[in-house]
Amino acid sequence: MIITPDPVLVELFLPGPNFVAFVPTPRGTLQLAESHLRTMLSASAELQSWLGVTSAADALSRIHYMALPRRGGAGAYGRSELESARPYVLIYTESFRGDHAATDTFYRYQHSGSFAVILEQTIDADLLDGGLGGRAEDRATMHLEFQNTIGVIIDELETDSGGAGNLAFSAIEMSEPWQRTLDDDVETMGHAMGVRLDVNWEFGQ
Repeated sequence: MIITPDPVLVELFLPGPNFVAFVPTPRGTLQLAESHLRTMLSASAELQSWLGVTSAADALSRIHYMALPRRGGAGAYGRSELESARPYVLIYTESFRGDHAATDTFYRYQHSGSFAVILEQTIDADLLDGGLGGRAEDRATMHLEFQNTIGVIIDELETDSGGAGNLAFSAIEMSEPWQRTLDDDVETMGHAMGVRLDVNWEFGQ
């Protein structure tokens, strides 16, 4: 496991039978907010490039609610299946709040909340031990290339924040540096790296 969310939810992020089998049409504030975020992410040119696609529609196929789609067969994803699924994005709601905002002329609620956004990719084999030219593992390049990508994605989300039909982000936080597959998991999951962003949003209604 690379990124560990709340312990109660950790089973959703392991390569096993708990992966999402069906995604219902978004209804209501909570799922509609996640849907807005997913659409905004798919429009990011940097995210599209990182995912290896050329359109928002193709990007959506690699941006998942909560967990990866359930695989065709039973049981856990194999290493090759996980590597084929990467790179990908997982999004889920961490918190939500509806604040009463009444005046003499209207009565409404101001909605806000927080998402977790997890981005995971397979590490370029050339950067691992014995990679290009048989050199030692190049952790600095792993870090800097990934950090460049994540930074531009954040920049693009901030640019689109509050635009027509978009969520307004009050904060985007990366509280921990990127993490990579534990040595004990490499055989079953491959060499992967990932990072978690906490995205605070607000949206009036």
